[in-house]
Amino acid sequence: MRTTNAIVLFLTLAGGLATSRSLAAPAHDDGGAHHDRENADWEEEAEGRPPHMRMQILDRLPPENLSVLGFTACVGGFAGGFPCQNVDLMALLPLNTIGGGTGNDCWGWTDSVTGMRVALMGRSSGTSFVDITIPESPIYLGNLPTHTVNSTWRGIKVYNDHAYIISEASGHGMQIFDLRQLRNVTNPPVQFTETAHYPGFGNAHTINVNEETGFLYPVGSQTCSGGLHMINAQSPAAPVFAGCVSSDGYTHETQCVVYHGPDAAHVGKEICFNSNEDTLTIVDVTVKSAPVQLSRTPYAGEGYTHQGWLTPDHRFFLLDDELDEQQFGHNSRTRIWDVANLDAPFVFSWFDGTTPAIDHNLYVHDGHVYEANYRAGLRVLDATNVATGQLSEVGYFDIYPINNNPNFNGAWSVYPFFGDGIVIVGGIEQGLFVLRTTINADFGLDATAETIEICDPGQGSTSIALQPINGYSGNVTLSAQSLPSGASAGFSVNPVPVPGSSTMTITTSGLGWGNYTFDVRGTDGPRTHEQTLGLSVAGEPAGQTVLADPPDGATGVPRQPVLSWGAVFPVTSYFVEVASDPEFATIVFSSAAAGTSLSVTALLDFDRVYYWRVTATNPCGTTGPSAASSFRTQAHPPILVVDDDDNSPDVRSFYTTALDGLGLDYEIWNTNGSDTEPDAVALAPYRTVLWTTGDSIAASSGPGVAGETALATWLDGGGCLLVASQDFLQVRGLTPFAQSYLGIGTFTNNVTQVTVKGHAPAFFGLGPYNLSFPYANRTDIVSPASGVEVAFDGSTGDAGVAKDAAWYRTTFWGFGLEALSSAAARQETLQRVVAWCQSLADVDGDGDGVTNGQDCSPSSDAVWAVPSPARDLRLQGAAATQLVWTPPSTPGADAVTYDVIRSVTPEDFGVGVCVESAGLDTQATDTAVPAADGLFSYLVRVTNGCGSNLGTRSDGVPRTGAICP
Repeated sequence: MRTTNAIVLFLTLAGGLATSRSLAAPAHDDGGAHHDRENADWEEEAEGRPPHMRMQILDRLPPENLSVLGFTACVGGFAGGFPCQNVDLMALLPLNTIGGGTGNDCWGWTDSVTGMRVALMGRSSGTSFVDITIPESPIYLGNLPTHTVNSTWRGIKVYNDHAYIISEASGHGMQIFDLRQLRNVTNPPVQFTETAHYPGFGNAHTINVNEETGFLYPVGSQTCSGGLHMINAQSPAAPVFAGCVSSDGYTHETQCVVYHGPDAAHVGKEICFNSNEDTLTIVDVTVKSAPVQLSRTPYAGEGYTHQGWLTPDHRFFLLDDELDEQQFGHNSRTRIWDVANLDAPFVFSWFDGTTPAIDHNLYVHDGHVYEANYRAGLRVLDATNVATGQLSEVGYFDIYPINNNPNFNGAWSVYPFFGDGIVIVGGIEQGLFVLRTTINADFGLDATAETIEICDPGQGSTSIALQPINGYSGNVTLSAQSLPSGASAGFSVNPVPVPGSSTMTITTSGLGWGNYTFDVRGTDGPRTHEQTLGLSVAGEPAGQTVLADPPDGATGVPRQPVLSWGAVFPVTSYFVEVASDPEFATIVFSSAAAGTSLSVTALLDFDRVYYWRVTATNPCGTTGPSAASSFRTQAHPPILVVDDDDNSPDVRSFYTTALDGLGLDYEIWNTNGSDTEPDAVALAPYRTVLWTTGDSIAASSGPGVAGETALATWLDGGGCLLVASQDFLQVRGLTPFAQSYLGIGTFTNNVTQVTVKGHAPAFFGLGPYNLSFPYANRTDIVSPASGVEVAFDGSTGDAGVAKDAAWYRTTFWGFGLEALSSAAARQETLQRVVAWCQSLADVDGDGDGVTNGQDCSPSSDAVWAVPSPARDLRLQGAAATQLVWTPPSTPGADAVTYDVIRSVTPEDFGVGVCVESAGLDTQATDTAVPAADGLFSYLVRVTNGCGSNLGTRSDGVPRTGAICP
């Protein structure tokens, strides 16, 4: 038995772990026969298993009697008794402190809302959740027990804030655990319960997830001949079986990706790389109901094809064979597969490690390979030169120090994807190791200010922060390089212990006015980093600028214009203001600018006059803003594109490119994958709405309840709508809106249409088009309700419907425009939609003698236009103020009402008082009397069922006023 010298540390850990604990260095045994088995069922569990799994069980040793350890740096090749190189120990939580049993798989989760980092560790009896946000002070949050009985094997992956857990235990199925509940654990550790359960299989060996598509891939189950059991988890707590891959039998591990490697024939498809016991088997699973095996490739020296991982460019696949070390006597061997041709991959090189230990699980991250090599622990390989067939070991942390023999003890798995060098390792007999690699230790240098401003002679300063990277600790010497003559630098602290900061002060005297650059440099031996800073020097305040573009009085200006002006020298920055009034009382946009042009990021109103000015500033101040200039924005475009996809992929460009090709103006409304949808007010100005969802199958796909209500109101006012979505009906169901307004009678989900052809009068003659999707094809059969036309028929049935209700028109397609295989087809089809919608404006839907294009409510013959303003407002009477006016010249309906608003200033009725609300005649009485030397101003609002009108100011800007009850 190996012994180590005892060390004593004191560590405070939350989560029920004792404080002020005496921490002995780990004691490891040589694995002799005097060890008792964990339980008498191990031999029984080994029966009927593949050879490596039987040996995993029969090699198993009882959990080691280790103590909790806190931060221990790797010094002199050891960290707390564990051999190491370039890897520090942040913490060790032995098995008996995180739920007991023996250890197996591990994975990680970072909460995108709180930033909490959680290690998930599988054990024979359940799954442990450990908060490692502060790596050196982990908190054991609690345990999720196994669904059935204990098992040596457990597999864990995470998707969309949910953990998916499988086991070799009979009848276990897949546990689903909502990780967001870990935010609210107040008294750890607690006993958790699973959020949901998937019973589609009993036992499984491992599981993989493709986070780009939301599909899970358990393997090694009793289903699908042991191959991929594919599950749609896009609704994370309610996964659905999607299909099998059984053509090559049992799969031990897999990695499934949306392929973006060099094999052009398969780019954009979902490809799985399967470790299938004696081959690397590559399968296209884009269509879950019809997977295609691309290749099945054996290799020399195969013992048991266990697991592997792609490089980020999908050019190489690194593979661990679990029995070759035992069977052939070489050291830990990592094979490098060239998968540039998915139909003919081959092993073109391999790397033999420094020990004979068995390699188990590996992952590739940030230019390194992280391997869990059983008795040799964590091994870190540099993959910089993998394209030339070279890997090199640059770090390790051996959790089983007694020896590196090829047996099944020690490190089971590793998770390196947290960032900041944090890596977790699950030890079979040991527990959870939280580690930090110090490979390529370095420091970062960052100045708070990008430019130092000085009014000469004078001083300016900024803070210089030094931060450690990958565990760096040292002292950094600061200096200023390439300062102009007449300037000098000083530092409050120099050198700076890292982490730390120093204040750099620049002094100038007699330096010529102007803008300069120089470098602040940090140096520690061979490590040098620089940051370029600006130096702006002036001797008097900046002068006034002259505005250039758009010229004063310009019209048709974009709603987000680019403003430009003449340069002023010397200048540090410019400040731009845009207002809705010439007095700049209401600023709608303002921003600093470094150069002489700036894009307005605020979305200005359509067809409105705005005013803008620019102020130049330098270190000595400013002499005031420029003279103001005005412009009128463009008229409202007729088309709104609602971008309701999930950006994976982003299909918006298929629509905008087609509209651009047709020379049509449009606006974009991006829901950002949520139910933040346009309301009726936002929709009102548009004649045509194009609503697309791409391949989004999120709960927010397509118009929601509020969106449907808004669309119904807008359509009743004469709108024309296209909804193109293969998943709206699956997500929302056949809603009343879908039935009534979209005219859908029935639909059949996910039939995979491969061609479509135009139908109905509006789309007759289009196609047939072959469908080619930038994502998985889940198109539907969409059949019309009574009185509604078929817009497109497809290879498996109706693919879209079109409804003409006289005062509105809608068309729904169970496929996206992006599925049409050519730009010409997309432009041709969208042109037909727009023409159909534009012609609606020439129809008199309600028969009131006014076409829909001019009728604000074409479903009602009583209302057809917004009224013109009231006329000739005047005062009469003595004892009280009596106001009279003339009705609008164009009432726009058979009835109008009037609001009378009083203000103490003629420039602002926004905070006015309502004298009368919804009056029916053209007179009103106000008994209020102005204060001495005060005045009252009055304004009349005219309203009908189509809208209201307060008139315009003398400069053409529409008036605004208080809202009356």
